[in-house]
Amino acid sequence: AVSQTTPAFTSSIKRCSAYRHQKKTESYDSVFFYIAFSHVDIEILMKKWKWVLAFNIIFILLLRTPFGVEVYGNRAWLKFPGIPINIGPAEIVKITFVLLLAWQMNWLKEERRDLRSFKSAVSVAGHAIGLCGFYYVISSDMGNGLVFLFIFLCMAFVAGVALRWFVLLIGGGISLLLCIPFFYRFRLAEYFLLDNPDIAEQVEAQVRAKLIQGNASREPARAA
Repeated sequence: AVSQTTPAFTSSIKRCSAYRHQKKTESYDSVFFYIAFSHVDIEILMKKWKWVLAFNIIFILLLRTPFGVEVYGNRAWLKFPGIPINIGPAEIVKITFVLLLAWQMNWLKEERRDLRSFKSAVSVAGHAIGLCGFYYVISSDMGNGLVFLFIFLCMAFVAGVALRWFVLLIGGGISLLLCIPFFYRFRLAEYFLLDNPDIAEQVEAQVRAKLIQGNASREPARAA
């Protein structure tokens, strides 16, 4: 009765249904590719690790082609003709990312005998953070980007990466988060001035006057 008499409620139900369908589709393609990859010889596949890395990059870049589909502001889906469901590249790349990261850690541990040094920590973290940032820039999907980081943290901890590097990484992340409000404050001010040219002209005149006044002895025109 409520859904029939309240248009807003009906609209919300439709949006929730669409979201559930989206997540169901995401689960279907994840299971399909999980089964497919489970029949692949990992030892042979990892000998071609450069191809796996290239696959991750190219598959994510497909989001910027006409096959990319934007859903709720995130360009995180691929729609191919003849395929009835959308494909989430992140769900497939997560599998290859785990395989590649595990191979990288195993190589550092077994071949180099060096998984606790700063150089090894940087190479492993660079792989994970680089992929996370790259995916976010392409898709604007921070949720799946953070999943890549969470996978990396769990795998690095189990593999035996030194705890001091976790402290350094977490501390750097907290520092970055503390800087975000200042960045957005600057961006908001910039957008405000762009939308209000009269105020922007007044601000510009004030800045010029202060610069000239403060640098009167050093080429005022150049300072302005």
